Amino acid sequence: MSRRLKPSSIKANMDTTDNFFEYTRLFYLWQWASEDFDDCSTYLYSLIKNTTQRSKQRMIDCFKSFLLESPKITKLSKHRFGVKPMQICSKLNLISHKVEDENKKKRMSFTKD
Repeated sequence: MSRRLKPSSIKANMDTTDNFFEYTRLFYLWQWASEDFDDCSTYLYSLIKNTTQRSKQRMIDCFKSFLLESPKITKLSKHRFGVKPMQICSKLNLISHKVEDENKKKRMSFTKD
């Protein structure tokens, strides 16, 4: 809500994260590894479109980034469980855009007028 996301976007993010939890069967975030992310992405490869998969990957990436950038969460995890969550997404295992910046003026089909 602090990012002013639409309720439908929040639900999509939560559903994607829940699906990843279900796929990995790893309840604790610090148990997630890049191999789990790779395996899940491989599983989704034949089930959904490229753009949908990229969107879901970005949701997981944003969720993990949010957790890692939260000092309170990382400190609590380290203190209570002796482990800090780690990033599982990188340029190596995320689907990249074929066009670097899809919103550049030169790529627009209509003029502003």
